[in-house]
Amino acid sequence: MSDLLATEKFDTAMHNGSITDDRGRTYGHPVDNFQRIIVIQKVLEDCQHPTIRHALNMIAVKMARLCQTPTGDKAVDSALDIAGYARTICMLLDAEKKSDERKSLRDLSRSTGRGSLP
Repeated sequence: MSDLLATEKFDTAMHNGSITDDRGRTYGHPVDNFQRIIVIQKVLEDCQHPTIRHALNMIAVKMARLCQTPTGDKAVDSALDIAGYARTICMLLDAEKKSDERKSLRDLSRSTGRGSLP
């Protein structure tokens, strides 16, 4: 199987159901897993920041997986994913702060007539 092209591996996995079977054994049936995700994500609709809400939604998926599989290597992977998504929230906040600082400098530059800044 290692000599197969990536698309051939994908098609083979899809044909024999191994992708959904593997995930189902780990995270439960999609009906149950998706229902958990929906319940968790419902409260996240209150988050007014769209990109942070997206990160929280990704965390919700991992939380739902942890509900089904709270121990073992898969649980560690999900916990690390949650930590990674939490860090992306900080990255978003940093990017916004830098953007706000650049905007403030541009505005100051325009108001004092000292040229333009990027």
